[in-house]
Amino acid sequence: MLLSLLTLAGAICLLMFLMGSSAYIISHIISLSSGAPYVSTRSDELKELIAHIPLQSGSSMIELGCGDGRVIRAFAQKYAIHGVGYDVSPLVIGKAKLCARLEKLPLSFHMRDIRTIDFTHADSLYLFLFPTIIQQLEKNRTSAIQKGTLIISHGFAIPYLKPYLSETLPGTRFKTYLYRS
Repeated sequence: MLLSLLTLAGAICLLMFLMGSSAYIISHIISLSSGAPYVSTRSDELKELIAHIPLQSGSSMIELGCGDGRVIRAFAQKYAIHGVGYDVSPLVIGKAKLCARLEKLPLSFHMRDIRTIDFTHADSLYLFLFPTIIQQLEKNRTSAIQKGTLIISHGFAIPYLKPYLSETLPGTRFKTYLYRS
């Protein structure tokens, strides 16, 4: 009897592990197929960004390709901002929602194709995206960004915003480009 209970418990654990692993893999395949694989920002780089880029308390931020929301959550914790994160991966959006709720932050997270987002109302915009996706954003939205918006591009420059480049942070793995529209 005890042996059969242990066998059943082991089978349930294995099944849960396989389901979780499958969800994780599917989530990454979704990200890859959209052209923006999930790559988290390292904590040391995030600390540097937060320290170097002060935001106004109460301002709004949108994070495109937010993954688990660690960047917008860190800014919200430090500067008391509110905001929205978008990603195509359901698994990382679920994690972002859970973390923000546990941390009691005024943030929301949505699973959407970032190329369809209206980010014209944001005070700041953060992105860590491949150049091909950045280029696609030009066609859709960046011309309509309100004057004074801070655009933070971690990892890749935004060629069509070059006239608005205000600063480049060296970073340890990636440069970060700050643009002020």
